[in-house]
Formats: sequence, C-alpha cells, structure tokens
Amino acid sequence: MTSQSQRFCGELAEQGLYLERLLVLEGAKGRDPQPLTSFKSAPPDALKCAAVLEAAARGATVSGRYVLYLMTVQRRVQDNAGLAVASAFSKALRKPLLVVEAMSGNAPWSSARVHTFIGESAAATAVHFPGYLFVPQGHDPLVEPEKNVSARIASHLKPEEAFTTGLLSSAEKVANASLVPSLFDEASLVVCDWAPFYIFPDIALRAQRTLEKRNPQAAFVCVDDVGLVPLFKHPKAEAAARFIRPKLQAYIGAAERERVGLEKMISERLVFSERLPLSGELLLGDVVGQTQFDAREYAQAMCSFARVSDSVPAVKNVLGGASAALQQLERFLQRDLGRYGEERNHPNESCSSKLSPWLHFGMIHPRTVLARVSHSMGVQQALELQVESSAAKFVDELVTWRELGQNMAHFAYRNGVSLGSPALIPGWAWETLKKFVPPPAKQVSLEKLEAAESPDPVWNAAQKELLKTGVIHNYMRMLWGKGIVRWSNGPEEALQRLEYLNNKYSLDGRDPNSYTGIYWCLGKFDRPWPPAREPFGIVRSMSTAAAQKKLRMDKYLKTW
Repeated sequence: MTSQSQRFCGELAEQGLYLERLLVLEGAKGRDPQPLTSFKSAPPDALKCAAVLEAAARGATVSGRYVLYLMTVQRRVQDNAGLAVASAFSKALRKPLLVVEAMSGNAPWSSARVHTFIGESAAATAVHFPGYLFVPQGHDPLVEPEKNVSARIASHLKPEEAFTTGLLSSAEKVANASLVPSLFDEASLVVCDWAPFYIFPDIALRAQRTLEKRNPQAAFVCVDDVGLVPLFKHPKAEAAARFIRPKLQAYIGAAERERVGLEKMISERLVFSERLPLSGELLLGDVVGQTQFDAREYAQAMCSFARVSDSVPAVKNVLGGASAALQQLERFLQRDLGRYGEERNHPNESCSSKLSPWLHFGMIHPRTVLARVSHSMGVQQALELQVESSAAKFVDELVTWRELGQNMAHFAYRNGVSLGSPALIPGWAWETLKKFVPPPAKQVSLEKLEAAESPDPVWNAAQKELLKTGVIHNYMRMLWGKGIVRWSNGPEEALQRLEYLNNKYSLDGRDPNSYTGIYWCLGKFDRPWPPAREPFGIVRSMSTAAAQKKLRMDKYLKTW
C-alpha cells in the first residue's frame, strides 16, 4: 500500500471507522472480499485505488466526473459507513459524490409490501439529500410476479447464485435497466455496500464485473456496515449467544465514536450538483430534477412499474424511510423502554421496539439506536447503562442476536453455503428431528398454515398478525416457528416452510436476524433438551398451551 493510501486509511481510522469495513474483491472472477488493509500483494482494485489517491495528492488530473456510491444495503444518508467512505474519497479526489440507489423487481420474494416500503424511503430521501438518484427497475417480461413472490430457493447453490436479481430478458426490454451501468462510464471510483446474504453479494459482484468491462481504470471498493462488528473482525463462527456476547462489549463502547466520525465525513463530501441527462421512468432525485412526490403515491406507482405481486400488500400505517425509523424509535423510548425488561414477552403489552423492518432495510443502524437510548437514559454511551436496567436488556437484545446472525451469514458465505440451507442445522438436531418426525395425521399442509388455518388458534393469531402487519410479536414469533416444526414432515420441510412464510410476508424477512430465529427453532444456537419427545426429539420444545399459562395474551388473541 502506497504512502498516500496509508495516509487515507489512517485518516479514516482517526475518525473512528474500523478499517476492516473497507473491502476489495480479488479480481474479476473472485467472490470473496477481503479487508483493503490486509493484502501484502494487493489485487487490481486496491492498486487502482492507491493510484488515484496518489494522483490526486500530486495535483494530477484524475479521470472521471464523480465518485459513485451504490447504496444497496444501507438505505439511509446518516450514520452510514459506505456513504462516509465514498465521501472521504470524494474529498480526497476532489470529485463530487453521486449517490445512486436502485430497486429491482427480480429479487426473490419481491412484493408490493417490500417495494412500497423502499419506495417510500426513496421518496423521502430525494426531498432533502442533494446529489441523490433513485432508479427503480421496470418489469422483466420473462418474470412472473406471483412465481417470484413465492420463490423456493435452491439452497445447495452458493449464496450469490441462489439469491440473484439478474435479468431474464435483455436489458433493452426492461425499463431503466441500463441506467445504473451507464453511470459507471464516468466514475472515478465506485463504492458499493457489502453484505454476505440475500441478493447483496450478487449485486456487488455483478457491479464490479460491469465496471471492469465499461470503465476498467476505475477502482471498485466495498464497505461492510451490516453491524457494530466489522465482519472480518470475527475470528470464527459463534455457536451461541453466550459465546459472542462478551466479545461485543468493546464494539458497543466504540459505537458512538464511530457514529460521530461517519457523520463528519459525510458532511465533508463534495456534492454532485449537476443535472444528469438521463432518460428513464419514475426517476427520483435533484440530479434529475424530480424531488417532490407523495411517498405512498410514488411507492404505488413504483409497484405498478415493476409489476411486483400485490398478493402481499403494503402494510398500512407503516412508512418506510429513515425519518419514520427515528419516529418509531422515539415512540419506543418515550412509551416502552422503561417497561421493556419486565413486559417484553407478554403479547398484550406490545412493548418491543418494532424497529426490525427499518433495521433490515438499512434505514437505521444499531449505532444510531444505541446513541438515542444512551441519551434518553442520561449517559454518554450504552456501556454505562446499569446492568439489570430495562435499557441494558434492550441493548443486549438489539445487539447480541443481530451480531450473531451477521456472524453466521459471514462464515456461511465464505464457505459457499446459502442461508436457508439444511447444512446450517446442527448435526445432533438434524438427527433427532429426523427420528421424531410427527405422523402424517399430525402434519399440517403449507396451504393451511399460510391461510392461518392450523389446529391451534394461538398459532393462527400469530400468522394473522404476520399476514396483516408484516411482523410478529417477538415471543409469539418463537411459538410460531416452533409450531411449523411441530406440523412438518421433518427438519428439511420445516426449514423450507419457515423460510418461505417468513421471507414472503415479513418486512424484516430475508435478514440474517430472521434466519437466526428460524435456525434457533431447529436447534441451532441452542443445546439439547432431553428427554426426547415427539415431534422435537431433544430439540427444545415450546407450546402455546404453556405460553398461555405464563404470559398475558388475551388482548392479543382478541385482536388477531
């Protein structure tokens, strides 16, 4: 690494950014990103990156009109490491920053529910963030929306192959499909979000290869901001929450310093203030002169444009976007944080944060949540919270299970294993669940489960909540998952059903945190619970009858 690139990385570190968040891919055919700072023999993108930094430091002309940030995972313009790194490059190269967010209707489980949530977010961002462009993709004529929303993933494939947004038709036949690649042509450098799950590896890998073809002199850098812990800081795959929990304390303590540094870097970017001569439909952003849209109306138009399935409709009274996430967080802090520790498991009380949809879509980061919780409790940072306080319990729930899920996704990706694969079920759990498969008379069809027509009215209530609102109360979600295991023909079918129902209807589906809960229902991150019994064997069992005895849920059941 050259002296100028070392200086650049040093300045990022001084701002509190973990340098392990900066990643480069190993050439055009590589699939495994690595920290930019870890290479002794640097790959092409690292060398290109160093070259433009050196040229800019000498005062030489750097080719390209702008630094381009592809906002794919972190759909927000505050407390965003990808945006901050792109902003730092913008400042160092003296090139304005163009921020591009896109949306494809080809992703598995695409639906009006998902598209509306993201469209509302984009409409809000376009109003107040300069240098921003949102590009929705039109309908691919070879994609059947209803088949797409009911996707069954071939989990034996590598993650970037199992979860893809690749077109089935040629780009010329899909409205707006060529716009984002065309913007690569005049980029000095491209920064793209990285996440090791769902469609995001496919997006990053295809973007890097497209850039290599269209603009080979431009560097491509990925940024991992999926959690408090940079993925490459994890030394190994963790087996349970109790093992990862003590390792998270340092990152909780450092979160506020990193957040402040990211905000500072974002504020110092050079703003792209030109008009782009783009010909497309439903484009948003000041760079195309379109900023004033009603969020819900725009989202509905985007759904029609992509022709995504409307069999999973948008959730009423839940708005996508960073502002809506902050409003929900403030409601939780004012009304429910104080009673969270004692009341969170009681469905009647409904006192969870309900932030999971916005966290999943990257509209708010756990760093921001920690900062607001700390401020509301009158402390400088979350580690100062009293250990047994309700706020400390919330922080543990927010951080531990999310980071455990990201840890699982990271090592699964590196091993070429897709989330949703039976390979992630522990061997002991797989064997006991196969041995204690319920008899056919006690199994329930997927059609009945999806329609909330199981033999258990409590389970049906949870499924109805999911169908209507896109979420399930935290404790009820565990009962819901265990019920699917109870009525399925073995662990593989249970896993497929859990993934299908969760990812089709949950606003926070498709997320490692969701998969953590799914796999927990099948014994992962848990221990054996003998004696063996049907249908769980020695996997932990849960029943709605037992839950009704210890939890207050009469109001919840009356509602659903």
